[in-house]
Amino acid sequence: MDYLEQKASLLYFNLTKHAYYLGALSWLHVQDRMLALSEMCEPEDPTYIAASRILSLEGYDGENESWRESDRNNEQDSNAGQRRSSGRVYPDDDGFYHFLSRLSKTKDWEFHQADADFFPSVPHGHNKGRNQPKLDAYLGWVYKNSAQIDRLSRDAIVELWNDASFRKFAKISITWFMEHNPNFNWRVSDPMLLPRIRR
Repeated sequence: MDYLEQKASLLYFNLTKHAYYLGALSWLHVQDRMLALSEMCEPEDPTYIAASRILSLEGYDGENESWRESDRNNEQDSNAGQRRSSGRVYPDDDGFYHFLSRLSKTKDWEFHQADADFFPSVPHGHNKGRNQPKLDAYLGWVYKNSAQIDRLSRDAIVELWNDASFRKFAKISITWFMEHNPNFNWRVSDPMLLPRIRR
């Protein structure tokens, strides 16, 4: 297998680091780049060692190429029934909150307060708390990976944005994302301006 030269891998590592410090990359993108670097470098390359350390701190075990985060998601899925009965907003292990809609048309969607993923929207819903499919909370499109597979009705989205608890939760999520991704290119001029309440 062909590997990157050490000079090239170090350059890519440093460019990634500087782009993150300048706010041009999110931490999620840094992790993706470190994973790519660890696969493109020789095991003796110092950049491979540095990238592997970063990944291990983030829960990547390297052996079966899985993130420990996914194990946590499976554990959360098994406790979904308990969470639903205990209320609409609940904290996770890191102290961030999740929003579970009690509204009939969006009851299967869970929103995460500190979600580093911007696709398809900030905030976006996870179907029954799983990673896929995802709901664009503004347009109602449902995505599996990057493919549109369904769309919630306009009434469902209006009902969601009319919920005062969800609006408060969305503002906190957007604020968190803006603080962690200051150079993110939003699809609207003012992301803090939420959809109007409709009657």
